[in-house]
Amino acid sequence: MPDGAGSTAGPCGQSCVEIEQGIVDLLDLAPTLAAETSRRLLVSRTERRLGVQLQVPDAPYRRQWFIGFVDACCAHPKGPRALAQALCVLEPASVTARSVQNLVDCWETARSAAGPTAGNGHGSPARAPSHHAEALAGGDLTPGRDDEALTGQECAALAAAFHTAVAQRQVLTDAGLPIDKQPNPDGLTSEEFWREVSRLLADGILTDGRRRVLAEAHRRFPGNRFLRNGRP
Repeated sequence: MPDGAGSTAGPCGQSCVEIEQGIVDLLDLAPTLAAETSRRLLVSRTERRLGVQLQVPDAPYRRQWFIGFVDACCAHPKGPRALAQALCVLEPASVTARSVQNLVDCWETARSAAGPTAGNGHGSPARAPSHHAEALAGGDLTPGRDDEALTGQECAALAAAFHTAVAQRQVLTDAGLPIDKQPNPDGLTSEEFWREVSRLLADGILTDGRRRVLAEAHRRFPGNRFLRNGRP
């Protein structure tokens, strides 16, 4: 592919290269894909839906492996869609699966706008996903009723990182919010839980709550760029 291929932005506002990096970010953040066996199962399911064997290079680090996997998928026009569908089978209704689906929708639109040579970005310098790609992955970037509310992106990142009741209670407790003031997670999805936390923070339930919650989350996941605004 010549230099710059895949860099034309489609109606979604992002180039294929940027969207692919956003997909890598989401997969790398997913705790359910941390184990090698889980990643191999994702490859197997993707290959089954795509109907071809993917050439995924071995890599010593997880993020590098995901880069190779996404590149291999994007070498096929229907590869990203097969990836998203396979992820939905492995993680039904998960935040990560829905977010990847959103980015794949945008990738297909951008690829169509850029022409058949658009794709996995070989020969084109990788660029960090813009705010638009982050919004597609996690929701509206605009805070809620005041500055203490979490953004949609932050809620999505927290939902992906802390998706069990135990993890949710622990991070909020360590941030200074007592258990008796935390939302009841029963009957709520992880994303719904964190949106309820956002509402409580906006209501002033915890002084400097947004920063404290994000700082505690970032302490546990220092590589998660979606939580970096909470650093002291």
